[in-house]
Amino acid sequence: IKVAGSINVKNYTTLAAGSHTISLGGNLTITTYGDFINGTSTLELNGSEKQILSITPNRALYNLTINNSSPTSPQIDLGSGIKVTGNLNLIKGKLHSTSSSRLILAGAKSTIGNADSYVIGEMERDGSGDFVFPIGSERGLAQIGISGTGATSYFMVAEYRNSKPQAAGILDEANVQKISHLESWHLSNKNDIDAKLTLYWNDSEYSEITNKDELLVAVLSGGKWYSYGFGGSTMSGDGKAGTVTSGNVIKIKKGSSTSSTMRQGVSRRTLASAPVALADEGGVNVTFGTKRPDINPLPIELI
Repeated sequence: IKVAGSINVKNYTTLAAGSHTISLGGNLTITTYGDFINGTSTLELNGSEKQILSITPNRALYNLTINNSSPTSPQIDLGSGIKVTGNLNLIKGKLHSTSSSRLILAGAKSTIGNADSYVIGEMERDGSGDFVFPIGSERGLAQIGISGTGATSYFMVAEYRNSKPQAAGILDEANVQKISHLESWHLSNKNDIDAKLTLYWNDSEYSEITNKDELLVAVLSGGKWYSYGFGGSTMSGDGKAGTVTSGNVIKIKKGSSTSSTMRQGVSRRTLASAPVALADEGGVNVTFGTKRPDINPLPIELI
């Protein structure tokens, strides 16, 4: 089903999508007195100008594909919270999500994003298992992955912050000599969860990363940045992109106070694997760290 304009469902009308793909060039608005039956349908937003999704009350989409060619970012705005239960497919165009109008993947899967298509702002995933949040800022794509959660369900909100992290100069210097002063990620959760984190970089010049094996995941706890270790890394053939995974499991406990039981004086490759009490419902901040700033400078100021 191809619609060049907008769809407005109101006044006790129902849009029953069945198993169809709706290719939409305009906005989708479903008001309080309208209804949407998603079935196993796919909504593809493929306009050439900014598009707005607004679904009140918070009806769920099944599959959502972003394929918007507008030159103005973000290409997709949310006029309400939007829930996706099937798959999120990011092809072209950036989607802006906020705390009041948030994109929520309710058990849904997602592509990991690309340079042209990802989520700007907060994004929530309710589910279980490993997952990569396809997030970033207007500066660019900067995903974060969670793993090692097993069958435990979580309700995780992730956001990439293209700004100087809190307390950037206060470090556990025995285990981390420097952190990035330009970027960080914030995670918050609604229930207890143990997880390892994987941080992504997609512009090594911006992030000032030259050696993937001399990185670590740094975590802010109790007003100080600690090393949560090195559990592996990857780097693209051209050296411009890569990942680093924490060596230590992070425990985000619902309702607990921020604390750290990090063992001092331990090599970053042999950190204790036991879960570490880390953060309360206010969430946790993480960024790139290193014990070798001579190898990985990590940026101090905007370049």
